[in-house]
Amino acid sequence: MPISVIGDAVKDHFFRPELLKRVGAIAPRGLMCEGWFKAELVYLFSEMEKMGTTKSWESECSVVGKGRIDFRLRLLEEETVVIELMPAPTRNKNGTPYRLTGYDHPNCDGEISKMLAVQANSHYLLLFAYPAPPANDWNVLAKRIEGRCAGYTVTVSRVDESPELSIGWLLATEIPR
Repeated sequence: MPISVIGDAVKDHFFRPELLKRVGAIAPRGLMCEGWFKAELVYLFSEMEKMGTTKSWESECSVVGKGRIDFRLRLLEEETVVIELMPAPTRNKNGTPYRLTGYDHPNCDGEISKMLAVQANSHYLLLFAYPAPPANDWNVLAKRIEGRCAGYTVTVSRVDESPELSIGWLLATEIPR
């Protein structure tokens, strides 16, 4: 399954002590650091391509009539994976806790329909939650996102966590008609 190759690389990259220190600095302030996470993924996917772990990858790929997707990777197994990145701080800007289950990114539904418009073997909503929320919150969040829009299912494919950061891979699939 493609999530193991990509997921292991993402986990190994973001759970290094120097990166967790950066997450630890932004987390108490409730900052939405999508640009930083995206830049780190660009670096990681470039390294994976150089090492031959992936065939190729693209960022900011156009989707006709829907905008752009964050990443499309072509794996060695002839599989294509689409990823939309979303930061999910679990602190408000004043530092008070914010539950992941209350996370309501305004574009979640649009991001999923945009991803599903791209031909791929797998479509993942990749959420970076910081600091790490309770483990069960991921399942509640997936069902909440799924419940807002007919036509797709959202399941938790994988969760990696440390106290500073939790990375959730939410797999989006279209419901057959």
